[in-house]
Amino acid sequence: RADYARMEIKLRGELRGLLSDGISDVAGVPGAKMAYAIKRYCTGVVLRYHVKLLGWPDDIVFDNLSRITGKERILRLLELWKSGAMRFVPITDPAELD
Repeated sequence: RADYARMEIKLRGELRGLLSDGISDVAGVPGAKMAYAIKRYCTGVVLRYHVKLLGWPDDIVFDNLSRITGKERILRLLELWKSGAMRFVPITDPAELD
């Protein structure tokens, strides 16, 4: 069980880093950070960097990664990210920022 928990922590950390790097890459802002609470995501990612996350699966609640349990769920998010199915894209329509 301890190894399983350590693996979950490691995978979450990898995913956190990849998501923040993804924002930085798309927005062109070094050191940009992902936010997971919906209000902070809207203000701290969408409105601040003008990017949005596409491809988050409907059957995994969008939440702080620390609250997403199960190695399989975290691995699924990592696989979606690494495959490009989940990614950040620039927001080009100003209406999306209203």
